[in-house]
Amino acid sequence: GVSTFYFAIRIVSAAQTIIGVSIATTSLPAMTEHDLAGHKSRLGSALRKNLTKTLLVSLPAVLFIVLSHDEIIRLLYGHGSFEATSIEQTSQVFLWLGLSLAFISLIPVLEAGLYAQRAYGMVVWSMVTMAFVGVALSWLFWQVWGLIGIAMSWPVMAIIYVILIIYLLHQKGVSVLKNHPS
Repeated sequence: GVSTFYFAIRIVSAAQTIIGVSIATTSLPAMTEHDLAGHKSRLGSALRKNLTKTLLVSLPAVLFIVLSHDEIIRLLYGHGSFEATSIEQTSQVFLWLGLSLAFISLIPVLEAGLYAQRAYGMVVWSMVTMAFVGVALSWLFWQVWGLIGIAMSWPVMAIIYVILIIYLLHQKGVSVLKNHPS
């Protein structure tokens, strides 16, 4: 049930914070300076470097989760009132949420590019839009796969969110995918 998601989300959220939020936070001042100086290409370059760093850390973490999700959940929660069924359910939810880790780690890194440009309205709009998309995807996946479908919707939602932010950055004149002179 709900506790299955709670325990799995705690682990994935901690990893996302360590990877994505820390890179986004530490790079924001330099990216803001690039934007204030009118150097969109430097801002894009900084974002590309941050995306690379994020992927270099998060992709091995995703692989580790895929290979070890059962053992991780058993180690962390396999005691007390946590029964074998709870461990199995939490492990499956953790696997699907873990598959989204690389993309959910990219989200704050990309959003930092919008924050650096003071595009706060775009950030809020994208968050609200993705909240609705996330609820809709979760509901659709739940209809097909039941409770585990909610976790299965996370990677799809995260990919859509990353694409949306890349598009919004492009609209603001910042290319994340290739280097453009400013």
